[in-house]
Amino acid sequence: MTSAAIEVFVRPMQSLNTSNDHNISGDYSCDRLVLSEDQQREVVIKLLEELEAFVNEDNCNEMNCNDLIEKICHWIKWKARHLEEDESFRQQLDVYFNLLRNVLRNFKLNAISRALILEVIELRAANWTNVEDIDRYYRNKLSQLKANDTSCAGNDLSRSKSLQSF
Repeated sequence: MTSAAIEVFVRPMQSLNTSNDHNISGDYSCDRLVLSEDQQREVVIKLLEELEAFVNEDNCNEMNCNDLIEKICHWIKWKARHLEEDESFRQQLDVYFNLLRNVLRNFKLNAISRALILEVIELRAANWTNVEDIDRYYRNKLSQLKANDTSCAGNDLSRSKSLQSF
């Protein structure tokens, strides 16, 4: 392997691992990826651009946006700290983090997607330090939200109760 390539094992975030499936869906569905830094940037930017297109077209329904947000937050947690060392990528992320903040206002998002976005926003605001504390908080929060969604499946009140927890 060249020094320009990095070998990576793709796994879902612990708090989201509900099955034995360790794949990221979409175009990035393999257990083991070898990506250069440029390719890693492209993946993150492509996912964020896809979310931006959904939002701009007002086509951000629960199914497509929540799944996409899960992928985006996974990739951001996985690589953004390292990739932000590149000034041009950091400037691109500034724009897309504003998009993520605006996406939080979309009422169609579930509470789990909101928590995932808030987690990456907090991690970045903390300059990727105290990651363990932030990760622990959101792992607990996501467990609570998932338990609430499971116990109240199909009940419209579950969504409003979950959203009130923020």
